[in-house]
Amino acid sequence: MKSELLKNCRIYESMINSSNDLICVLDEEHRFVFVNDMFLKQNNTTKEEVLNKKPLDIQIDQCLYKDIKLFIQQALNGDYQEFSKWQETKVGKKFFNIKIMAFQKRPEEKAEGVIITIQDQTKQKNMEKEIFNQKKKAAMGDLLGIIAHQLKQPLNNISLASDDLLDQYEYEKIDKESMEYFYNSVQKSISFMSVSINELRNFFRTDRKIKPFSLSSAIEKSTDLIVEEVRRKNINFHFDLDSEIFVNGLENELQQVILNIINNSKDALIKNKVISPFIKISTSQKADKSFIEICDNGGGIDEKIMGKIFDSYFTTKEEEGTGIGLNLSKMIVENSMGGNIKVENSQVGAVFSIELPSFHKAS
Repeated sequence: MKSELLKNCRIYESMINSSNDLICVLDEEHRFVFVNDMFLKQNNTTKEEVLNKKPLDIQIDQCLYKDIKLFIQQALNGDYQEFSKWQETKVGKKFFNIKIMAFQKRPEEKAEGVIITIQDQTKQKNMEKEIFNQKKKAAMGDLLGIIAHQLKQPLNNISLASDDLLDQYEYEKIDKESMEYFYNSVQKSISFMSVSINELRNFFRTDRKIKPFSLSSAIEKSTDLIVEEVRRKNINFHFDLDSEIFVNGLENELQQVILNIINNSKDALIKNKVISPFIKISTSQKADKSFIEICDNGGGIDEKIMGKIFDSYFTTKEEEGTGIGLNLSKMIVENSMGGNIKVENSQVGAVFSIELPSFHKAS
């Protein structure tokens, strides 16, 4: 029986030592009573130098221990701890997932120490960040197309006004009224283009400053970028926005999400040749959650693909689609905004719902 128990202990120790995670056990006074091989390798030390010593007494990376010391004490008090964080180390900045769990001989007894598992997820995190940036850059092409299309109309207006002024000059019909009309027409078009360019510049800012902003304002800025194109297709916009709802996050990125969804609605309405097409955008708030709902009467999404539309590179637009827009939207809402996004069908079309944490202004 004793030999079998010893054999099992050796098996467990072998499994722990083969792990790529850093695993250590501290007693209630924060002294090392066990470390696995990866811990020793990562810290370039030996068991003899570590066991029965406190972290601050030996040559290991002190930064992480100092940062999680409080969590160790909380775990000793019976509270299981699990969290992820970026941490400066001797070899640079790393992203760790850390689990701290108390152990005792019997459940009712006081904890004798803690088991700490530290998983280095830096490569995975950097890869996710790189994929996110690649998708965002790819999506810029679609959005630049929207801006280019929007600038064509004011440039055409300027061209027509110039031709009209030249015709009037040739026929000697230029007067103060015609000059004022030409001036106002050109100024209006220039102002429109200037606003569009500023919106584009702000849209792709990379400083990613998180701050509170109005949902209704973000929606209005998004729709300003595409409203002329939508209306030229005889699609009606309906708004039901609450100007008192604020969220904390990245306004420009949320605008990109809204634009992506509106574009999909617009394409569905045009493709299905819907009579009296519309896109409705509404906002609401419940407790600590804020909601955006974007719906249309474009016929809805095929139930067979409903579960795939947020997947990477999934598209129903054949050569014209990249499958990036909705996947990027999901990443922005969940990763950058701490929210959720979902889609379902109504009786007449698709309904996209975005849930975000509310920001309550100080009274």
